[in-house]
Amino acid sequence: TVQHAILRGIEAVFQLEESEVLAEPMPTRDARRGFLLYEATEGGAGVLTRLVSHETAMAEVARSALQIMHLDLDADSMPDSPSDLADQEGPACVAACYRCLMSYYNQPDHELLDRRDEDARTLLLRLANGRTVLQENDPPGKSGEAVGEDALVERWWAEASRRGIPESDQEPLFVADRTVRPVWRRHYVVAIIEDVDLPAMGPLEDLGFEVVRFEDAPDWRDAFGRLATALGCAP
Repeated sequence: TVQHAILRGIEAVFQLEESEVLAEPMPTRDARRGFLLYEATEGGAGVLTRLVSHETAMAEVARSALQIMHLDLDADSMPDSPSDLADQEGPACVAACYRCLMSYYNQPDHELLDRRDEDARTLLLRLANGRTVLQENDPPGKSGEAVGEDALVERWWAEASRRGIPESDQEPLFVADRTVRPVWRRHYVVAIIEDVDLPAMGPLEDLGFEVVRFEDAPDWRDAFGRLATALGCAP
């Protein structure tokens, strides 16, 4: 629901044709933890760059998505809770229709679409009330190399390479004011090698990431097995 609501919102805010921006469920359609947006037309319109670089662009898209879902929004303010959202007056729509979330391009997902879904409304409302803030990244290290001089981390990278774990993303993940790596965004997987406070784990899970913890060297065998399974490279 969120995937296709965001697509409809992007089309409305940036005045695009339906097929100019598409989305793919990640990591798979059957195990959807997120989705990848991409511009389908050659050259593109730079919409996704604008979406992540403009402070209010994502909020405008989410607000438009809620309106497209037949929800009545005040022109000057947004409600804090999805329970405060009310339907617009007009033709009845129960879960989804071709005037809101359904389209020719998302027919395989029609049975999954439900504009009444409280989790979807909550997430879209949070986005609509939020602002995009760009954060300076540390210079990325070479993918797969140890970060810093810590012997434990160096040993982890060596063991990961020996076990055939694929290279992680070069860019670390920034969550709850913490730098988290290694991360495999395509698979929505994070490996935690060093101690990370538990409050930092919640935001990772909220984002849909599977967190594999490597707390004690004696347990690494099992943890590497879980990591390989999550990355789809288990023997």
